[in-house]
Amino acid sequence: LIPAGAYQGPVRVTKPIKLLGQGTVEITSTGKEPALVIQTDHTTVRGIRIVDKRINEPDASVIVKGSYNVLEQLVIETMGTGMQLIKADHNILKEIAVIGGVDEPDEGQEEIGHDHSQHKLLVPKSTGPKPQKGNGINLDQSHYNQLTSNRIGNMFDGVYLENSNFNTIEQNFVEKSRYGYHFMGTADTKLLGNTGSANVTGAMLMETTRATVKENRFVKQRENPNSQGILLFDVTQSQIENNLIEGNRVGLFMEQSSENLFKGNQLEKNFIGMQLKEAAHNEVTANQFISNVIQGQAQA
Repeated sequence: LIPAGAYQGPVRVTKPIKLLGQGTVEITSTGKEPALVIQTDHTTVRGIRIVDKRINEPDASVIVKGSYNVLEQLVIETMGTGMQLIKADHNILKEIAVIGGVDEPDEGQEEIGHDHSQHKLLVPKSTGPKPQKGNGINLDQSHYNQLTSNRIGNMFDGVYLENSNFNTIEQNFVEKSRYGYHFMGTADTKLLGNTGSANVTGAMLMETTRATVKENRFVKQRENPNSQGILLFDVTQSQIENNLIEGNRVGLFMEQSSENLFKGNQLEKNFIGMQLKEAAHNEVTANQFISNVIQGQAQA
């Protein structure tokens, strides 16, 4: 049990233990190392606020290199990548807030509401080198993990998966980032009941097979000329079902993708509802196209 207070990092966990914050517990990292590194299995970390003041460091604020760990009710303020899983399987990440340290020109701080804590998150205005945004939660060669009810804002990509399979991403919220949810070279990933709002692209699936994208909300991806609600590139044998895709520049863009099922989605008030390019042998059925300027368009 960690008493309320401010602590100087870094913290390195190398054996199974439960770290439970009592009241407001804050860990600050100012050196070269990440604020928290977990190099073991079967550890629980709960109820801690992590403030990473390092700028543009290659390592994430929190790194997990173990399996069967539980990280929940954390707040991560970062000038780089929030959390990274490296060859880490069967972990649970729940009710985590990741906020990028982006300057707010008027008040000097960025405020983002977080449903899982009683306080507001304030990112102080930075001085010196300008932070380069990292990813909110980054999975690298990590399988069978569950990401549930996390909230991410002002990052490069919100949730990024590379060469990681059988992961479940459910009921998360990503806003004001590049790609809300970015899958690169994944298989058998589930994206269920999430929200992407005001990103460049809500969900980007590339070189991915057997993904399930179901009952998500992708709204207001429209400020960038390349904005889409959902972007599929080289995606096969995947199911895109019962999603709300509203108010985007392009609702669904599908390129070089085949053998996918696109069913029961609502594409509403997008500039282009659905756009296809070099896509073949997909099934598009029982969707609603409502008040899009261009309901559907094929290129090449």
